[in-house]
Amino acid sequence: VSTQSTGGWKKQRNTQQDRMDEKQVVRKRKSKIVKTTEIDKDDVRFVIGQKGCVVKDIESRCGVKVTFPDDPEAKEQIVSVKGTCSDDIDEAIEMIKEACQLKPQILLENIEIRAEFCGKIIGKGGDNLRGIRERSGTRILITREPVNGNDELRLCSIEGTREEIDIAKQLIDGEIISEIEIRQRRKNKAAVKECMHQEL
Repeated sequence: VSTQSTGGWKKQRNTQQDRMDEKQVVRKRKSKIVKTTEIDKDDVRFVIGQKGCVVKDIESRCGVKVTFPDDPEAKEQIVSVKGTCSDDIDEAIEMIKEACQLKPQILLENIEIRAEFCGKIIGKGGDNLRGIRERSGTRILITREPVNGNDELRLCSIEGTREEIDIAKQLIDGEIISEIEIRQRRKNKAAVKECMHQEL
């Protein structure tokens, strides 16, 4: 009797497991819906937000996945929204459009930089400047021509929101300070060596 009861329990358990597996398969097979919208390419960064905060919020609140397919020939940026509920996708698209409409004012600020620090700011292969652009979300251009005939100065143009420009300026100042500190350490080291040679 005990063997039959155990066998019946195992059979019942297997049946329940089969049902759970079937439900999981149904969930996985639940059809995905994809809708697209178009926005100005310059507005992409506002939909993404600083470190992706805006797009992550849209995805979290609507339960969707937002992507930006790359099409160099397209005049507008296509935004793809994928999910399982049409209403949620529509809500996400409305939030994307709202993010574009509420975009902050774009400013252009020019600052003067000493030519001797431009190499540090730009970095090897442009790595430092690229990093500043990515971290601040700005567009930055450093001219090669002297400012008003002054060969010691270069013009740096920064385009972005007020907040983005301020971040970029802080990062640029950080690179300059870093270079000054490196030069000072080298100078101090050279002075110590010279002093030691004089004592000898």
